[in-house]
Amino acid sequence: MRLRVADGSPPWWEPMRTSTLDVERADPLARQLAHFRSVITGAERPLVTGREGLATLRATQAVADATKTGDLIASPLAPERVRERCEYLGLSIDLYQPFRDFEAVSPEQLERNLRRARHKFELMRRLGADTVLVCSSVSPDAVDDDDLAAEQLHQLASEAAEHGIRIAYEALAWGRHVNTWQRSWEIVRHGDQRGEYFHCHTELLGSRVFFEVVQRVDGYTGYGAVNAPVRMAAHRDARVQRS
Repeated sequence: MRLRVADGSPPWWEPMRTSTLDVERADPLARQLAHFRSVITGAERPLVTGREGLATLRATQAVADATKTGDLIASPLAPERVRERCEYLGLSIDLYQPFRDFEAVSPEQLERNLRRARHKFELMRRLGADTVLVCSSVSPDAVDDDDLAAEQLHQLASEAAEHGIRIAYEALAWGRHVNTWQRSWEIVRHGDQRGEYFHCHTELLGSRVFFEVVQRVDGYTGYGAVNAPVRMAAHRDARVQRS
């Protein structure tokens, strides 16, 4: 197993230290049960404390609550306050991302995904964002069917349009079925929706940057500067200036 560790705060411009650990291969569930037995008999102390377990439950509950309330997970501010702070700084929120694991699913899962999307549309309204980036699915529930993916993305785009929101579709390099720009482009074209754009990116280069390519379709003028179809984007806390 490879272990990467940062000295102090995680640096942006410096690589992390990499080491290789020898790991004994075993059934993780069997090891977990054996450890649980040892804790019960008093032979070992728990590897995970009760406080850590409680923190995990709180984080999990926060994610679940956010899907119902439309609130932000990683910010203590309400969406309206985030929008006001951006406007005060002369900034706009152009894109909400990512919206994951939507397309090529069963009718029952599609309805659940649409309910999830409606909560996100409301959150975007509160943030003042009008474009949502839908990533190609990595879910095991997704099937390998481009026609179904296009049909369901079309349905999502139609609902989004009722909220004044546009849909962008990105092929993740690690997508379950759609993981190349060629395939995502065919699905977008098959969707028969106007005002879309096509977006793909490379993997991280040297753990610092990656390249994005944006192609606008049918006069789309949304996310990204029209005169900058190819832009270099930083990761995490780096600031990107657009011309």
